[in-house]
Amino acid sequence: MPTPAPPSTLQLLVVTLSAALVSSIISPLIFHFLNRRRDRRQRGADRRIEDYRRYLRTLEGLSESLRNDFKDLLGVKLPQHFSRILNGQPDFEGFNADLGQLYSRVFSSSTQAKVEVQALKLTCSEEVFGLVNRYVALWDEVQRETSTISMTKNNLPAVAQRFTELASQSDALHSALIAQMRKEIGES
Repeated sequence: MPTPAPPSTLQLLVVTLSAALVSSIISPLIFHFLNRRRDRRQRGADRRIEDYRRYLRTLEGLSESLRNDFKDLLGVKLPQHFSRILNGQPDFEGFNADLGQLYSRVFSSSTQAKVEVQALKLTCSEEVFGLVNRYVALWDEVQRETSTISMTKNNLPAVAQRFTELASQSDALHSALIAQMRKEIGES
C-alpha cells in the first residue's frame, strides 16, 4: 500500500487560512445571534416583571382600600344607621349615601382591576392569566354583593360573614398569584 504524499506548503496554507477565515466570520455570527436571543428573552422577562409588579401594587392598593371601606361601613356606619332606625330617628338619605359611596368605590376598584388585567394579557402565562381571571370574577362578586347590602338590612351578620368569606378568598387568590408570578420570574 503506497503512503500518501505529505501535503504541500500551499495546501497547508490554504487549509489554515480557510479555518481562520471561517472561525473569524462564523464565531462572531453565532455569538451575535445567541446574544440577541438572550437579550430578547431578558427584555421579555423584564417587561413581565414590571407588569407583575405594577399589577400587584394596584391590586394591593385596591384590596386595602376596599377592606377599609367595608370595615368602616359594616363596623361603624351601618350599625349607627340601624340603631337610628330602631330608635325611630331614621336617616335614610345618609344610609343611601353611605351605600352609594361604597358601591361607587367598589365599582371603581373593579373597573381599575379589569383595566390592569389588559397589560397582563400580553405578557403573562396561562396559569397567571387563569388566577387573574378568578380574581376579577371575585371582584365582580364583591360588586354584586355590595349592591344587595341595602336589601339585607335585617341580616347584617350574614352580610358581614359573606364579605369575610370573599376577603379570605381574595387573600388566597392573591397568595396564589404571587407564588405563580415568583415561580415564573425565577424561570426567566
